[in-house]
Amino acid sequence: MNNSTISGTAGVAAVIVGALVVAGAATGCSDKAPERSDAGPVATSSAPSQSARMKVQIIYQSDPSDPSLRLVLDGIRKAGDGTNIALTYAGASSTGRQADLIQKAIDNKIDGIALIRTDPHPLRALINKAQKAGIAVVGLEPGPWKSMKPLAYIGMDDISAGSSAGSKLDRLGSKHVLCVIHERGNTPSEDRCTGLRKKFKGRTDILYADVNEDLLPNVISVKLRQDPSIDVVLTAESSDALPATQAVSDANGHARVAAIGISKEVAAAIRSGKIDFAVDMNFTLQGYLAVRLLEQQENKKPDETIPDRALATPEVFDRGAIDKIDEMPLLQRKIPAHW
Repeated sequence: MNNSTISGTAGVAAVIVGALVVAGAATGCSDKAPERSDAGPVATSSAPSQSARMKVQIIYQSDPSDPSLRLVLDGIRKAGDGTNIALTYAGASSTGRQADLIQKAIDNKIDGIALIRTDPHPLRALINKAQKAGIAVVGLEPGPWKSMKPLAYIGMDDISAGSSAGSKLDRLGSKHVLCVIHERGNTPSEDRCTGLRKKFKGRTDILYADVNEDLLPNVISVKLRQDPSIDVVLTAESSDALPATQAVSDANGHARVAAIGISKEVAAAIRSGKIDFAVDMNFTLQGYLAVRLLEQQENKKPDETIPDRALATPEVFDRGAIDKIDEMPLLQRKIPAHW
């Protein structure tokens, strides 16, 4: 199988739109964010059309209110729009619930499964069972999947994202960075701060906020008052960037703000100068490619090779480049030719 890297390039929406395979009527995929329920295996689903050519089960572990997961799910929905692919969403935090969902997908003869932020190792036997039943399995967030053999895994290395931020801060001449992690034990956020610390030539402090969003500005501002040498606040999640700008204002500080991850709000703040830059994690594209890959597998010709990984390249957007992103990161990304 081929390995591929997703590189960010502006103005190539036509490449992505041209890659769409419009095979029939739309399935009526829900625009409503799925909800996770641990009381039962299935949370929310779209209404599968009886004429659906392909049925895909989306299984995720994270809370659907998580901003980055919402972007992944948005990409999945975009990939299903205008096709006759029936997308069914379900979420569960425990391995047992996830196993139930996979087994149900096998029993229902689903065509494809996309597993988002699930640990594949306890599910190995069921994943193998699904594949032997002819069900294509895609894993999103590549780390835990490296020792597995799904159809493909899709995502970005979080350490690389932090490293990209560190390189940008070095170029800006920054000396002392506060890397904000909203909650202790959030592995992706911790990896991003680790990547920053490894690459950045100056001093890096890590702040575990461990508070709700309303209290976050106060926690950051207290730290800024305690140490006026901090000249940059980098948030490991895009959702914490605007609270960080409020914290700098509250502390009457000089620190600049940057973020890992881009949302519409962060893009607007970069345009206005409130945020210096953000590292794009391509979450929407990750979800989009998961469905595109499953569709390609369904239509695969005997001599066709399907790529076994797609790793997004972290991309830095500052005020001079943010207009290239056009609010959201999907339609500016160049998909490798064999997609």
